[in-house]
Amino acid sequence: KSPFNRVVQAHRQPGSSFKAFVYGAAVEHGVRPTDIRQDAPISYAGWNPENYGHGYAGAVTLQQALARSLNTVSVRLTLEVGPDAVAEFARRLGLADIPAHPGPSIALGAYEVTPLEMAAGYQVFQNGGGRTEPYLIGEIRSTRGDMIYAHAASAPTPVLDPLFATRMVDMLKTVITAGTGTGANIGRPAAGKTGTSQDWRDAWFVGFTPDLLTAVWVGNDNGRPMAKVTGGELPAEIWRRYMTVAQKD
Repeated sequence: KSPFNRVVQAHRQPGSSFKAFVYGAAVEHGVRPTDIRQDAPISYAGWNPENYGHGYAGAVTLQQALARSLNTVSVRLTLEVGPDAVAEFARRLGLADIPAHPGPSIALGAYEVTPLEMAAGYQVFQNGGGRTEPYLIGEIRSTRGDMIYAHAASAPTPVLDPLFATRMVDMLKTVITAGTGTGANIGRPAAGKTGTSQDWRDAWFVGFTPDLLTAVWVGNDNGRPMAKVTGGELPAEIWRRYMTVAQKD
């Protein structure tokens, strides 16, 4: 009904689904999933980010913090490694429009991305650190079945140490088994992350099995707030229903 292709043209805030890149940059700088950080009030240059629900958990491992999507820990990690390092990491994984010198709000996914970019970025974790260029058309055949066009497969370009990619997959698995993404559980190993932008304008679930990666975005084209839809609800449910069928065999 519309020529507007949301996969490649909708530039939306990823919210907490962007935390995969925050934590990825931190892991690359030597942080481990078992390291402890404080989930407590934080203030930076007059900015006072809070957790969804406004509570605080105190001392938590980074694995727990990502699973529970604790905002203050993501902000702390961003300030530790530097917002520029987080931006560089995200761009290296395929999120082309992230600015070179962002503010600390990058910790909470304040900069716009497309659903295709999010899928491409997460695929680096799934691929063990290799980045592949996304494409839309696999092949075109004539009515007789003759091949007219086939996309040439390209080898992944290494952009992340496989060890760090593995650590990120382990942390993202916990999101589904014991965190905000339990609604996406398909009963087999999978990893992913929920995301909700300010005022419920965008809700995301980006996740993958070893075989298939799927990014789900829900929102209004005009940016109107939704009825408090979060990434762990409708997007996780869409992802679970789709992946259950897609992975059946």
